[in-house]
Amino acid sequence: MKLSNYNVFVHYEPDNIYIGYNCVSGGMYVFNEKQFKVVREKLNTPNKVIADEEKVIKEKLIKGRFLIDDDINELKMLKIRNNIARYNPNGLAIVIAPTLSCNFDCPYCYVDREKVSMNQQTITKIKKFFKKRIQKTNYAAVCWTGGEPLLALDVVENLNSYFASEAKKKNAEFTCSMVTNGYLLTPSVIKRLKNCCIETLQITLDGYREYHDRLRYTLNGEKTYSKILDNLVNASKNGFKIALRSNIEKDNYEGIYNLIDELAESEIDKNRLLFAPCMVMDVKTSKGNYCGNCFNKKEFAEIEPKVLLYSIKKGFKVSKQILSTHSTFCGANTLSLFVIDSYANVLKCWCNLGRAEDNKVGYVKEDGEICFTNHKVLYQWLDWDPFEIEECVKCKVLPICMGGCMYYNIIGETNGIEIGCSHRRHNLEEILKVYYFSATKGASQLKDISMLNSSKLTI
Repeated sequence: MKLSNYNVFVHYEPDNIYIGYNCVSGGMYVFNEKQFKVVREKLNTPNKVIADEEKVIKEKLIKGRFLIDDDINELKMLKIRNNIARYNPNGLAIVIAPTLSCNFDCPYCYVDREKVSMNQQTITKIKKFFKKRIQKTNYAAVCWTGGEPLLALDVVENLNSYFASEAKKKNAEFTCSMVTNGYLLTPSVIKRLKNCCIETLQITLDGYREYHDRLRYTLNGEKTYSKILDNLVNASKNGFKIALRSNIEKDNYEGIYNLIDELAESEIDKNRLLFAPCMVMDVKTSKGNYCGNCFNKKEFAEIEPKVLLYSIKKGFKVSKQILSTHSTFCGANTLSLFVIDSYANVLKCWCNLGRAEDNKVGYVKEDGEICFTNHKVLYQWLDWDPFEIEECVKCKVLPICMGGCMYYNIIGETNGIEIGCSHRRHNLEEILKVYYFSATKGASQLKDISMLNSSKLTI
């Protein structure tokens, strides 16, 4: 046997424990000092005869893929896993924009707004498309976006009820989420969303009140923070999972802690909230370049654990999703994801919504089939391969990020931000400790802890 190339071990000094994580399997173990001495020996001499009391630890190392068979080529295995995920034609994930109209006027929005909602002809096309595709799979995922999808709630209800019904006929699992600004999430809207099987809402609060209201305002210039906060609290209390995105840059970083304080003091259901601090990327918009005072990847990697740790202190949990391994970074370079706009145009990435003329790969026909019209763009997405990038091939977090965001890799317009690459390569060790804290400690034990005290290990 031999060591995996994707093992990470971290010593957390206050508890004198050792966290082991394998980036391929997602296997994670915590060892005490005595156990870790055995771990170190087994990893350095994996084929040495061991005592009976050491067998349990070796079995863990094998199960977690810290130790692998000599004939396993992990890089080739990852590439095969990546190809299976990308070129399997039977999966089904759909991102739908029922309208590109929006009630907000955010300066950094990448969507070119059009005040058009999906008409009945397009709705019928998408129903036929879904019915044909669900026959080939046992799982379907739908995400509603925009524009602001709640401005076309009737379309959402019409299609989502149909999707759920067809999935049930096929005995297929069906999940559904929505990306919304949250401003229109009134009690009556929440009830309608529950009735059409939407489970998760992604909502953005850009930092604390003053900063958010300076960037995310209505078309009439009205502030939005208070109303959004009230609405997401109500949504969580009504059973929705809330993925709360908070875009962080240098100008609003300090205020993020005030945001977490206010969330903690609210009546939000903490068990239903996933707090997600996100790095701001400079983007080109219809209004010109939005160039905030952005952190670079290394800078954001340093502050992210601090923000997450503070959220734990305030009673929130950190999901193991931040440590998830992936077969591919996202669905954009797979055969199974389809981004469909209000005209039935088909794209590969929702960052291209509103710009279908140059970026669509085809459209949904009357019979529900896709007519591919732009093979150049299609091949650009499907042919993109992180295994052809030397830096990716050598990177320990390749199984986690799989080359990073293809949109930024393809357009190359990030204005100084490292193209595509995940910031996780800079802070994986710290994130392991944050997750350990979230999974094992109560908020009361974090009172006097401002940062994790630990060190990276080399084995």
